[in-house]
Amino acid sequence: MSENTLPASLAEEPTGLVGLVSTVTPGKRDEALSLITTTAQSAGGRVTLANRALGAWHQLAIAVYPAPAAMLTMLAMPKYRAAHVHREAALARTRLLATRPLDDREGA
Repeated sequence: MSENTLPASLAEEPTGLVGLVSTVTPGKRDEALSLITTTAQSAGGRVTLANRALGAWHQLAIAVYPAPAAMLTMLAMPKYRAAHVHREAALARTRLLATRPLDDREGA
């Protein structure tokens, strides 16, 4: 397995992405959330939660994808890539955290 390959046990599992955003241009938050929501849906994912004003962070969003490949598909979409330039200009900082659902067998 190469460094950029997921273990087979994770390759087909649902994948979550937690995004924390602090914006330079507050009016762009809704635009960014709309872009993420529509492109996530195009890739088979969905945004399950979006909140505003979390301390130093202006927004938190949680997206869920059926598998890591769906998330990567979204990131490669021309519409997403073209809008990414504007996203970067509107953000003071961002943090993205990849997650996976808790497995009931792990005692969650």
